[in-house]
Amino acid sequence: MALTEAIIATVATWQEQLRTQLDDDHPQGLSMVTIEQAALALGQRLAQLALTDQLQKAGTGYSASSLACGCGAKQRFGRYSPKTVRTLIGEVTYRRAYYHCRHCGKSAYPLDQSLGQSEREISPGVERALGLLSAHLPFPKAEQVLAEVTAVRLTARQIETIAESLGAVSAGRPGREGSPRRLG
Repeated sequence: MALTEAIIATVATWQEQLRTQLDDDHPQGLSMVTIEQAALALGQRLAQLALTDQLQKAGTGYSASSLACGCGAKQRFGRYSPKTVRTLIGEVTYRRAYYHCRHCGKSAYPLDQSLGQSEREISPGVERALGLLSAHLPFPKAEQVLAEVTAVRLTARQIETIAESLGAVSAGRPGREGSPRRLG
């Protein structure tokens, strides 16, 4: 289904759900809070559709059966691997090519590199939001605010770990960016 058709179908479903809720639960009309929350959820869903569409158009990052490796050997294409990322608008999944060097053991996901996506399972937008929140709030409060204003759910401990890594990188110290993370 093309993006336009998916958007139209999503809006039609949303309208029907609101109409059903109005008829069943609120014959006098829906409150502003209910309508606002429903509209926000619709906006997030439409943004997810648009982001997913753009990620699909970006391709997989496959360019050849092998790529040059920094060690001088070749990284060979190994497989396609899905990547699920928590973004400010919810989770999105995309497919990317995986390359691995048998000589030095390094691996690469060229699409992640071109997108600016780290090894973390959060988007650069979520990283920026976490950096800002954790600079001004205790981690448990940052967890609460993040959940309230975005579609992202992380624990205070996850936020602390990410904030420490971001702080180390901004201070010029080696962070834990190179080590794979699995959040939540």
